[in-house]
Amino acid sequence: MSKCNVTLSGFFAFIITATLLGIAAFRPTNQKNDFELTEKGRKIIDERLVLPIKQKFKFKMSKHESFSRCPSGTSFFVNDYPTNDNPYFTGKVSHYKACKGIQMCDFRLSGDESQLEVWDENKKQFTSPEKWLAKANMPSDKKLKNNADNDHSQKAEGRN
Repeated sequence: MSKCNVTLSGFFAFIITATLLGIAAFRPTNQKNDFELTEKGRKIIDERLVLPIKQKFKFKMSKHESFSRCPSGTSFFVNDYPTNDNPYFTGKVSHYKACKGIQMCDFRLSGDESQLEVWDENKKQFTSPEKWLAKANMPSDKKLKNNADNDHSQKAEGRN
């Protein structure tokens, strides 16, 4: 390789490295720990919603299902993080078995992770997990298709 090619290669490597470092250094960050759900929030959702759902509907997995390539069991997923317009973590609890997921409920957790609420489809508002669980039924496939695209993050309390 000639000196010119080496110099050009070094120059381009320097430019690429400087650009990537500049992008990383000046990337905007959120004020509140990047709005990640903390261990406290995960524990609240698990203890007040996921575990009671497993118990109520008697979800159990065989050893074969737990080693599947598909997701298995009951778990939650956070869809949205708190913003100025919507101060809640919002998400869904689903139960997976044999590659088929059943959406059990939509929930929201306050930004300070102190208040958990579940969307009550009948009342069209958020309610406590305990009240929701007392009336909850196993969702049907037809009901899931009709409610799959609903966004309940701002429907209650006039947040539309």
